[in-house]
Amino acid sequence: MITNGTTSLKRAYCTHCKTDNEMNRIFEVNPDANVCYCPYCMAELKPKEAIEDYKYFISTKLLKANRLLYQDTNFYVAYCAFAHIIEIDPKSVEARFGRISALIYMSTLRRSYFEDVITLTSQEASNYFRKLYNQERYLKMISKMNAAVDEYYRRFPKRVMYKDRFYDVKCVELYYTRLKEIITFKKFLLEEVDRIKGKLENGKADAEYIAIEKSIKELEMFFASKTVILDGTRYQAVQANEKGELLLSSFEEKLNPINPKRIGKLDENDGKGHLIKDKVYPDNTYIAKLVKISLPAMIAFIVLGIGALITYFVGPESLKLLFLILMIVFFVFGLTSLILFIIWKTKLAKRRHLID
Repeated sequence: MITNGTTSLKRAYCTHCKTDNEMNRIFEVNPDANVCYCPYCMAELKPKEAIEDYKYFISTKLLKANRLLYQDTNFYVAYCAFAHIIEIDPKSVEARFGRISALIYMSTLRRSYFEDVITLTSQEASNYFRKLYNQERYLKMISKMNAAVDEYYRRFPKRVMYKDRFYDVKCVELYYTRLKEIITFKKFLLEEVDRIKGKLENGKADAEYIAIEKSIKELEMFFASKTVILDGTRYQAVQANEKGELLLSSFEEKLNPINPKRIGKLDENDGKGHLIKDKVYPDNTYIAKLVKISLPAMIAFIVLGIGALITYFVGPESLKLLFLILMIVFFVFGLTSLILFIIWKTKLAKRRHLID
């Protein structure tokens, strides 16, 4: 890339540096030069190789962050991982996309981040996304964001309902609140699609616009519909007050009550009932921990088994039986750990998000 008669500098990465600070390894080089030197360790490098090493360094970090997001479903850690990549490489659009996705998935039953995502995406769109040469990349991200909130809405009611009825009025209030947030979120996405429709000629933006618009109309119908709680009381959302809070109106005529064996509750300080789980999106964090534990355990058991085997041959005759038993036990445990590792790893690799 030539600008005003000069070759633009590119980021490079030194693989020779012996430092824990990654930023010390990164520096800028002239890609047309024959040789360059790392400013930290003064190692002699070839610019093109150092540039490729930097690309590999960033792509590896992106791969790990995406695994945290989509496989381990460790959303907060994934958010931090993408944020760290942005600190290293502010031009990484993939990291900015990933951070937004992670923020969406950090939403739980009692705490949503949809408003925060709108704020963050607005900033990123103004500075980066709307300026992308290939606007299909941004359109694909919008489609993923839309699918992510759809996934939330599909899973959310199951947490606060029993046989198409909400547990109590608090669940109804939370339902309408989240529904209002999702509608607002989708309207923002619709505006973003409208901005880039004229930049794409393949009709994909038009199709996405129609899909989101249709979804908004359906959700608005749900928002205007009546809801019922277990005791038969019916509610409907009405105009929000001056503070922006939703108000509910109830109807005198009740339906027949339903009495389930277990009643869910949002507040642990409420009366009887089980506390409703806060997580809405899939949770693989427990399996991810088991995968990390099982592999070292397998190696440790095999090493112990080999140690017992060696001791069996060189140890005293009186202890041969003991070391033979230990060897068998350690190898069995090692084999079991290996089998469990494969099972858990395979299960973890099967992504459960609907947007993948």
